[in-house]
Amino acid sequence: MKGGSCVRFYKDRGPDLIVQSHISGRIFRRVDIKMRHAERTPIRHCKGRYGGAIAKIAMVILLIVGIILIVNVINYAFPTLFALPPSQTEPTIYGVSPVQSEVLLTNNVTIGASYQDNVNIKSVQLSVDGSNVTADVEPTGVAYTGFFEEGVHTATLTVADSKGRIATDSWSFIVNLSIPQGILEAYNTINVARSELGIPNVTLVETPDSVYRAQDMLSEQYFGHYDLNGSQPGLFYTQMGGLYCMEENIGYMYNSEPLTPTSLASQINDSVANMIYNDAGSDNGHRASILDPTNNYVDITFSTNGQQLFVVVHMIKEWVSWESPPNIINGIFSCSGRLLLNGSSASSVMVYYSESSVYKNYQYNSQLHISTGEPVYSIGDPVAEVAPSPITFQGVDTIRPHTWYISGQQFSFSFPINASYGPGVYTIGIFASNTLPVRDPVDPTRYSGELPILNYAFTSP
Repeated sequence: MKGGSCVRFYKDRGPDLIVQSHISGRIFRRVDIKMRHAERTPIRHCKGRYGGAIAKIAMVILLIVGIILIVNVINYAFPTLFALPPSQTEPTIYGVSPVQSEVLLTNNVTIGASYQDNVNIKSVQLSVDGSNVTADVEPTGVAYTGFFEEGVHTATLTVADSKGRIATDSWSFIVNLSIPQGILEAYNTINVARSELGIPNVTLVETPDSVYRAQDMLSEQYFGHYDLNGSQPGLFYTQMGGLYCMEENIGYMYNSEPLTPTSLASQINDSVANMIYNDAGSDNGHRASILDPTNNYVDITFSTNGQQLFVVVHMIKEWVSWESPPNIINGIFSCSGRLLLNGSSASSVMVYYSESSVYKNYQYNSQLHISTGEPVYSIGDPVAEVAPSPITFQGVDTIRPHTWYISGQQFSFSFPINASYGPGVYTIGIFASNTLPVRDPVDPTRYSGELPILNYAFTSP
């Protein structure tokens, strides 16, 4: 039997019993056991009318002993064959609180978790930021309440069962007393949606480009990804210090009555929730971005004048530890770093061009009281690819690098910039193999082979 193991018993028409054991389709042992049938060879020393019954009982006993011996031989040769499944071999920790990467607006925090599988409560140990704490320990869970300073905190729980088998789990949470309530609610809405699909949580960050984008739309009275000059949002991300890959999602609401603090928080959260759960009108583009497993950071910002509300959600892929951050000096682009994705390698470098004049068209929407532009955006059309000789490409230009080094997760590139396609925004995109274990739930083919690790944008007059 291929792909497994079994023991087969073959009985011929003669008096001999042949035992054959098969592993993965190969006969590895054959034993001929000379065993006369009871009806042919009665047990001579058992006389009387019970002799036949005793002989049958003896045969049954011999058969049972034989089965036990065979099982022991198999168990000795393959000790995992009859092993208990992993869920029964060590305790299970679940239901941790606060959830991983949760941001809290209070410094009075209760940390807790549940466990199962016959945990020895004397073994339960909860530590916070590396120090053991005195927690309330119950047969099925543990809890600890304390006051925490603003910042990131890490909880670690260790438990053992009655046989000494140990399980450990660690998780982090953030105390931030200055985050507006609406942003906190929207952030937690995003992570709940990702957790429901088995996608790792994102970490909340604040970047200047998202603040700029929200304020620019409010002050210039437009709603769209391109600004009034036709520049795509990646340009401002790079100009304001962004060193990775960012995707922009935006929302807008108009209120006939002035917003209150409560309604403001509610509408910020509602705007983000609609991007996740009610996004058919945008072809689920916002949903795909927010739930994308390759995004590991999020920046949520808003601006308002009391009636108009602009919400900006930047999803960020931060998968590089830069040794020499990307920059352009004297017309030469260069960068070097190490990928944070285990087993990943840099795979390709592309150049994109976006003609700004094409995206300046805005029209006033009287119902929304705002000028609206393109409903979607892109970083542009591919115009060139970078590769060492003798590789060439069709349909785009080939740029020969000065430096092209890829070794495992390490990489280093430098090459001349070609901005001869006209005025507008150029973006250098670096890609790497996607070794993350989770695929996109909205579109499994999205970044299934490789993912962008850098979008570096610049302008040409």
